[in-house]
Amino acid sequence: MAFARRTGSFGGQANTGAKAIRLAYTLRFSGRNIGSELLARRADAEAESPFLNESDLKTMFGDLHALDQEIVRELRSSQVYGQLGDPQLARLLPLLTRRRTKVGEERLRITDIFLQPRTRVQSDPQGRLEIEFGFTDEDGDWYSPTEGRLLAGPQAYLLRGSKALQVTTEAPWELIMWRGRARLNLDKDLSPTRRDQLVRDLGKAGVPEEDLSLLAIQRGEPDRLLAYLWSPNQLSASPITHVTLSAIYGGVTVPILGQRPDTAFIQGDAASGGLLERDLATEEEARGYLRQLGFRFDRESGAFTGRNETALKALDPQSGLFPQEWTVVRSDAAPVFRDSIEISTQLQLLNDRGLLDLEIDIETVTAESRAAAEIKLKDLIAWLSSGERYVQLEDGSYVAPSDDFRLSLAILEDLGAESNRVLVSPLCVGLLRRLGDSAALKAADDATQAWLDEVTGSCAPETIEVPDTLKATLRDYQQRGIDWLYMLHRHCLTGILADDMGLGKTIQTLALLLLASAKEDKKPSLVVAPTSVVTVWRDQAAEFAPSMKLVLWHGPPKVRHSLDISDADIIVVSYGVLRRDAEFLSAVNFRYVILDEAQSAKNAASQNATSIRLLNSEKRLALTGTPVENRPEELWSTFDFLAPGFLGTLQQFRKRYGRPIERGDKTAMELLHARIKPLVLRRLKTEVAKELPDKIETTLRCEMGAEQRVLYDHIAAQVRQNIQEKVDEKGAERVHLDILAAIMKLRQVCCDPRLLKVPEELTIPPSAKLELFQEIVREALESERSIIVFSQFVEMQKHIITKVQELGVEPLWLHGGTRNRDEVVAKFQDPKGPPVIVVSLRAGGTGLNLTRADTVIHYDPWWNPAVERQATDRAHRLGQTQQVHVYKLICSESIEERVLALASRKEELVRGLLGSEGSEGGKVITPQEILALLQ
Repeated sequence: MAFARRTGSFGGQANTGAKAIRLAYTLRFSGRNIGSELLARRADAEAESPFLNESDLKTMFGDLHALDQEIVRELRSSQVYGQLGDPQLARLLPLLTRRRTKVGEERLRITDIFLQPRTRVQSDPQGRLEIEFGFTDEDGDWYSPTEGRLLAGPQAYLLRGSKALQVTTEAPWELIMWRGRARLNLDKDLSPTRRDQLVRDLGKAGVPEEDLSLLAIQRGEPDRLLAYLWSPNQLSASPITHVTLSAIYGGVTVPILGQRPDTAFIQGDAASGGLLERDLATEEEARGYLRQLGFRFDRESGAFTGRNETALKALDPQSGLFPQEWTVVRSDAAPVFRDSIEISTQLQLLNDRGLLDLEIDIETVTAESRAAAEIKLKDLIAWLSSGERYVQLEDGSYVAPSDDFRLSLAILEDLGAESNRVLVSPLCVGLLRRLGDSAALKAADDATQAWLDEVTGSCAPETIEVPDTLKATLRDYQQRGIDWLYMLHRHCLTGILADDMGLGKTIQTLALLLLASAKEDKKPSLVVAPTSVVTVWRDQAAEFAPSMKLVLWHGPPKVRHSLDISDADIIVVSYGVLRRDAEFLSAVNFRYVILDEAQSAKNAASQNATSIRLLNSEKRLALTGTPVENRPEELWSTFDFLAPGFLGTLQQFRKRYGRPIERGDKTAMELLHARIKPLVLRRLKTEVAKELPDKIETTLRCEMGAEQRVLYDHIAAQVRQNIQEKVDEKGAERVHLDILAAIMKLRQVCCDPRLLKVPEELTIPPSAKLELFQEIVREALESERSIIVFSQFVEMQKHIITKVQELGVEPLWLHGGTRNRDEVVAKFQDPKGPPVIVVSLRAGGTGLNLTRADTVIHYDPWWNPAVERQATDRAHRLGQTQQVHVYKLICSESIEERVLALASRKEELVRGLLGSEGSEGGKVITPQEILALLQ
């Protein structure tokens, strides 16, 4: 044997004689991974005799048997005598089994059991996957390295007590990492690189390929995501839906719970042939999607839970709530969802009662059937105000009504319907027509259909032959306007002729009165107009309807009350005079009471509005180019004169329309638009008077000088601080007038700092805008243009006049105190008259024809574009033959820029209420927005 030829540090030759001393051994283990202790005594000694120490063995070394000498040399080579590492023990194990070596009470022996290294994938108690290393014998029994001591030397053994099982491997050292351990956590212990290295090392250690293939990791998205839905209380008033979410990988289904799983790995089925690494990012995205929908994970049920509308949307197969790539399975116990719910209506005109009979049917629809809905109309209307998505029917089923259904329901609510039959005023024909756009509306007979088509504008009104007594050549749009007015007259309806300024509302109204007089008994009509327009009616009636007797109700009370109106066709009175004589005139029963420039009575609480409500007439009509200047409530005021109750009380109007429109509620805007649309005829010059030359509008900005800028910034800081303190104390709604005063002060600085009330000794900086204005006027005069200058401030008008005078022109001036308005207008219209007229914005907004002008200057633009446009239309109206240039002057980086931006939103409001787009209107101006102008 090789070891017989070795010599050690003990010296001497190996002794193989008969008298050689033999030793017996005891093997002790001091710890799983620390090592082992090998103790020796003479074989012929008593079992209880003490073990030999290092000195004893050194002394007798030469007399020891060669095999024992080899064992003692190995003991001596250890750093600590008698302490053996596992590799040393593995080398000595065959020698120790040839001696009487005890492990505990048993003799050490090497069995004839041969083990093969194996691996398998197991789950720990928390469900995390682990790689388990061990051995199997020929019978397939599993041996774990933790159930014994793994010795890796020239030969590998699994030492279990006193029995050593031999491990079949060509690379025993590859097993060293498994000493004292059997498992590695896939997520915690092994990176992808280390996993790959482990597979290689296990292969070297003799682990068969079939085991290593199980460690091959497949990565990829789940085959599909599965959502199983069930509801424990589908008939409850507060529905609940549980969603059990799972991911399927290669035929293996794993739950997706409320948080990231402990392991990213699962063991595939036989077909997959290895480990599967879960796509945790996709799973987290699915988990997050449910949370975004409103689901919350419930640990007790292990499912995601949604309530109320979220619960119903999940159960509704038509909701499209979940991504298309998900497989969604709903429990058989889920409630029934109807495909849709529909409204159909039938309309009958009751001529004898002057009303419309509306019959309403509501049906639910599925792919298989159509049936009467088991729900009351009043319950549906209550549901509409709740804002919920689903309606629960009496049989427990659900339906998600369409937007058209919601609109139809809102219209029915607006019509006052509470049951399946309701009587409706013909004035509500606009809502009925809109109802027909979103629901099936059928006329009960041909007469009702013909009435509906004509009144709603589905077909053009009957063309009326105008009497020869109208001495005017009508334009096409004016003829259509007369047809529309007489259509209202025939059907006992009322309305607003809201044609743009200068399109001939007066002529169309005169034609209506002529038609009524020709076909009916003689009866006077009353026209209420601003003072500035009273004489316009006189002049136009004399020119276009000379056969009609017109009486101006004016002069001192004694004169007015003595006027003979018994034979009059038209009586014209100003708003101011009407306020004093309303009671007197209320004794007359007029055919028509007509409000001209009806915006003059837009404030429902004003004396003008109060006075006109006292008048008695068969019919009423409003004329205005600006039916809405600021707020929807102005429409209410006009219609409260035309048809009291049509838009409800003012409080009801504000609740139903005004406040929602301020909040941007498009449904409220659409309902109001639909309600009034057939009763308002609105034409713009750009649409019907294309023969008018262009109107070119330009905004000119000027930079303040350094001194004016310093003054502006100083005052702006002061007013901001002052207003903010008041807002903090009272709220924005209560300091409305203070805010307007602050804005006015800043606008005055922009116009001309001299408008401020400051001590005379202070030096006032010059106005940059006034200098710009003078340059524009100078150029216009050099080009022989005629100019209208509008300004809101009387003092500013005086400064403007001074600047024009410096250019050698004495301008005309028209303001609220002007008595001879007609004379001033005539002088300006005279081609030889002064080429410049300075006009107060309000005083010049109505009743003027200034078509000589081809240049309009708005010196201090305000946030009411309707008033500004009305003023501009003094020049851009029928009769104008020249291109009109409109200039708005503002200071850069000032409140004027912000006011101009705010003004554009008022235009949206008017378009929304009166225009064809209807629902596109913007909000009205709120105190908060006005306050923002100071920021």
